[in-house]
Amino acid sequence: MRLSQEIRRIEFEETAGELGALLREAVLVKSLLPAHNRALRRKEEAGVLTLPADGPPQFVPAAAIHPVELAGHFGPFTSKRGARETLRALAAEHHLCWRRLGLEKRAGGPCFQRQLRRCAGACVGAEDPVAHDQRLAAALVSCGIPAWPTAGPALMREASPHSERIDVHVMHHWCWLGTARDDGELQRLLETPPRPAFDIDVARLLLKRWANGTLPLVAAR
Repeated sequence: MRLSQEIRRIEFEETAGELGALLREAVLVKSLLPAHNRALRRKEEAGVLTLPADGPPQFVPAAAIHPVELAGHFGPFTSKRGARETLRALAAEHHLCWRRLGLEKRAGGPCFQRQLRRCAGACVGAEDPVAHDQRLAAALVSCGIPAWPTAGPALMREASPHSERIDVHVMHHWCWLGTARDDGELQRLLETPPRPAFDIDVARLLLKRWANGTLPLVAAR
């Protein structure tokens, strides 16, 4: 009722399909900052996890992420807290060490998980650290960000079921570069593409569709 009373004007944009609508929504919500839509608001705390050669997983904030380097990282996560919650869940499921994961700062003795008999013992020498980290890498596979499947930008054509409209979405490194409605727009977009910018909502959308096979990408030529 309150929302309906606050409405003064309704504007809308047409897209060829759902993907185009979701991509456009992710951009508009961040630029207009609507009071009643917080889910897609700017996520400055977003980021990904990386696994160093030796040591605990490291959280890389969105501002420090170059899209070209996304592959091989894990996530993306809405915040450092979200990444830590994922690590805690994996620790409970796979008997991983909280200290080895960087979740506990206490230097000596068994970690909290070990005291609850939920850690295989990397903190007390009962498990080799290398073996522990290999198990961690295997546990994180489901969160892994795959390599971009083409050598350069890729296209996805989306046809409207209600008209002859066809939108061509241009993407690169799990970033959306723009959408073209005709050959001229597409040529301009490919000749002078914007620099890819990491957006957690766009990345999650594209990665989810890629994983379930509903993102048919074609290499741009």
